[in-house]
This record gives sequence, structure tokens and C-alpha cells, in this order.
Amino acid sequence: MYTIGAVVGPLLGVTLLGWAQDLHWADAAGPFRLVLWLSVIQGVLAVIAFLTLVQDPAHSPNPGLRLFNTLRGLPSRFKKYLAAVGVFGLGDFSHSLLILAATQLLTARLGIVHAAQVAGLLYVWRNVVQLLASYPVRARADRIGSLQVLVIGYALGALTALGAVAAFWWQVDSIPVLALVFLAAGLYMTVQEALESTVTADMVAQDKLATGYGALGTVNGIAS
Repeated sequence: MYTIGAVVGPLLGVTLLGWAQDLHWADAAGPFRLVLWLSVIQGVLAVIAFLTLVQDPAHSPNPGLRLFNTLRGLPSRFKKYLAAVGVFGLGDFSHSLLILAATQLLTARLGIVHAAQVAGLLYVWRNVVQLLASYPVRARADRIGSLQVLVIGYALGALTALGAVAAFWWQVDSIPVLALVFLAAGLYMTVQEALESTVTADMVAQDKLATGYGALGTVNGIAS
């Protein structure tokens, strides 16, 4: 459902941007600013949904857990895994930058608004790839192991960054070539989002799993 929203949302943004550019604006940023304001509505609706519809399941507290003692007690293999995740995170980047890159590369040929619309559609393509690949990636991980598939995903992440560098180096304004970069981005995000937590669950005992997830999120956040 999250990925479906990530497909429908950018499509809606591209459509609204096309509509907004026909209105009268004092500057070229006007249509973009309107779309950003409209996106606030979805954010508010999400907060309301969490407050009114989502119920936290009952659970038994574990008063014996102490944060730093628990962190020290995490398996050494998991700590090495966190180090690898951190190294990858240092080279990872928000895919909003891919949208910006595509917009800049296409502006000279298409104009700023049309270039932004095409870049938005490329991001939709990336999310469609992620949606379609989610089940096969998880099924493959169940067969050959989550860690092996995650390594492949990290390699695709490096390939995505390399493709973006090459696109700027040669000033690529070919939409099919840029679509390949977004394809690699969608595939590696599928693997990363699906399997980083799965590998954590494979390495950490059930009674310390939430702490393991917290450590994973902390390393990802610091690296980003």
C-alpha cells in the first residue's frame, strides 16, 4: 500500500503541475509552490488516520531490558552488519535528487515545467518498478537467503549512483537512458527496504528485536 501511494502521489503531482502552469503566476516557482501546498493535505490526513484509526496492540512490558546493556549484548555478527549498512548509507542519497537531476538535464530541451513533469513521471516509473519487484525480491530472498539478495541490492545502489554521475558527466538528455537509472534505483530500493530489516530479524533474538531495529534505524539515520 505504501508503494501504491508512492505511484499515485507523483502521478497526481504531475497532473496538478500541468494544470497549475496554465494559471497566472508572478514567477515560475508558482506552480511548484501550489503543488507543495496541496501535498500538505495528505500529510494532515495521515496524522488524523493514525490518531483515530490505528490501535497499538497490547503487549507485556520487559522491565529487564536496559538500553546500553542490550546494545552491548547484540550479536557481534549483527554489529558487523550494521557497520556495512552504515558504509552503504554514507554513499546513499535521497531519490528526490534523481528527480532534480533529471529536471536539470532535460530543461534545456523541454523547458523547466515540462522537464519537471517528465522527471516526475520517471519517479513514478521508479516506484512502479519497486511495486512490481517487491514480491519477486522477497520470494527470491526466501529461496537463496536475505543477506545474499541484499548484497545484490547494494551493488545496484552503487550502479544507480554511477549512472547519475555518468548522466551529468555527458549531459545526457535522453529519457530512455534516464529511465534505466531510475529502473536501477527502483530495484535497489525494493531490496533495501524489504531486506535490511529481514536480515536484522535473522540475526537478533526475538526478545531484542525492537532494539535491533532501533539500532538499524539509528545507523541509517546517522549515515544519511
